[in-house]
Amino acid sequence: MSDISKSYKREILDRLFSSKRKILKFIGLICVPIVYAFICIFAFWNPFQNIGKIPIAIVSLDKPADATKESLVDDFMNDWKNNASDTKAMGLTYDEKTQSYCAEVSDTIFLKNIKYINTDTSKYANFDETTKKWTVAQSEYFSEIDFPPNFTDNILNPGELKGSINKYISYQYNFMSGEILTIGSDFVLDAMLNNLFSTIGFDIGSLINTDIPNQGFGIYGMGIGQMFLCIGMWVGAFGMIMVLDRHRRVKKISTRKWYFSKSLVMGTISVIQSSLLMLSICGLGFYKLGTYFPLEWLMILFAGLIFIIIIQAIWYSFRDKSIASFIIVVFLILNICCGGGTFPAFMLNPLFMVLSYIMPFTYLIHAQGAIIYGLSAGVNIFSNWMMVLQSCGILLIFPIVFFLWGLFISRRREREIFYGSCNKKDVLHSLQLLHMDKKYLNIKGELDWKKLPKEIMPKVVELTLSNHPYEKKFKWFEKYRKEIEKDSLNVED
Repeated sequence: MSDISKSYKREILDRLFSSKRKILKFIGLICVPIVYAFICIFAFWNPFQNIGKIPIAIVSLDKPADATKESLVDDFMNDWKNNASDTKAMGLTYDEKTQSYCAEVSDTIFLKNIKYINTDTSKYANFDETTKKWTVAQSEYFSEIDFPPNFTDNILNPGELKGSINKYISYQYNFMSGEILTIGSDFVLDAMLNNLFSTIGFDIGSLINTDIPNQGFGIYGMGIGQMFLCIGMWVGAFGMIMVLDRHRRVKKISTRKWYFSKSLVMGTISVIQSSLLMLSICGLGFYKLGTYFPLEWLMILFAGLIFIIIIQAIWYSFRDKSIASFIIVVFLILNICCGGGTFPAFMLNPLFMVLSYIMPFTYLIHAQGAIIYGLSAGVNIFSNWMMVLQSCGILLIFPIVFFLWGLFISRRREREIFYGSCNKKDVLHSLQLLHMDKKYLNIKGELDWKKLPKEIMPKVVELTLSNHPYEKKFKWFEKYRKEIEKDSLNVED
């Protein structure tokens, strides 16, 4: 046991408390679970209290019948807007401040972002009176309840059904919101119909058409899988910096070419990763995307390439890989929280709503939603293609910004390889000790990086690391190490 306790003590002192940097790393290490759990719990503390923010539209193409001054739908919506007693009794109210219709679905679900549209309805929904079929355009609303033309006339003068009420729910924007709206829109529609037909004997069921594009994909694995695909590619890119290094393996190569060659290696690995990933999930059910499965494949491949550029730039931003690793993990956590893979960003803490605009997961999940619940369903082809292209256009900003930053910051890592440090004073001190400083100075007497040879200077590196170590040990630890060095392997990594 004495050998175990001795080894334990030395491990603790050497790896965790021998220098300021090691103490900071230790603090960061013990805080990883706190950072992950706290951020996630903070973000998802009570998203259901914000269910009401989900945008819903009631779209009416209805026109007044001869016997009435306004349509039944307009009449009902006016009562709702005026907070009439009969609509209030059904849990339907109107908020003057936000100009929104509200519906109390249950004790925990209160929809408060319902809009009524009875003018310029064409950009939301169209009804073909010949085929009696609806076409719902992609809009900012997650769900619509659409009333057909001549609805009032059809009710007051029963006969041949001239059109059905269309209940439209989209999983495209967010999977969880689609599941919630299946309940919420049913409540709103039932409340309206119960009021409209309270005095008219009519088969309500025959009036309702439910339109949920690609409802067959409304399963948890397909919906939440969009986020897991992104997480998988991010973790795959993160794993590369654990295996690869920043060494230069060609003597005469420019900084940009050295950095780009590393990017190519990581990109090659990412292409293989994304291909294997998509092949593995194909059999789970993604094959149902049919001809659009290759597009989903390309989107995940694109995601992987974006991630390796972001992660490489962060990796090269710090001399210490463990610091870069910590930031990469935190960035992943933020993407999980506010990327829209679970709940829409507007249902989370307001801080995460703002952060969602600068998270790549947000746009990757938007694009995947358009592919899975839009294009593969054969609905709104043009608008869904535009959603995919728009998301890809925004996503291109990330690799451009991070790649340029990586090229810039890589010069610091190159100088550490060539001269032992990227600090001018440290390198100049080593050159002075070797009496080599004069030919590398500018007119101000400062070190001129451009005059130094673009290759490793072994003696300079040795002196720089010896006199200006990146991680300075505490004096008490140096004294302690001397006392135990006869019984220690003194292995550094």
